[in-house]
Amino acid sequence: MLLATVASWVNSLCDPACILEAGCHEFVRKKSYILYRRSRIETLAALRNGVERGALTKLEDMPSSVLRRVRAGFETSEQTPLRILRYYQARKRQEKTKERP
Repeated sequence: MLLATVASWVNSLCDPACILEAGCHEFVRKKSYILYRRSRIETLAALRNGVERGALTKLEDMPSSVLRRVRAGFETSEQTPLRILRYYQARKRQEKTKERP
């Protein structure tokens, strides 16, 4: 699974690829952005383990409109690490293949 960090918007030096306004999700309480350079790949098992240990908290899913913008930002952000971009694009191709009849 691909994880992206949400960070508070500080100034114009923040990555503008995906800006999140306060209230777009229960977690986002003030203007924020996706910190694509800190994105990482984790297994589902590792995430479940983190929730079971209390290290991670499961929140509600992002609204689909916000999730689409976050996903698009992986390709538009200049800060997305190359290995993350390649992983994202491979998963995107897999999803398209599954959608075809």
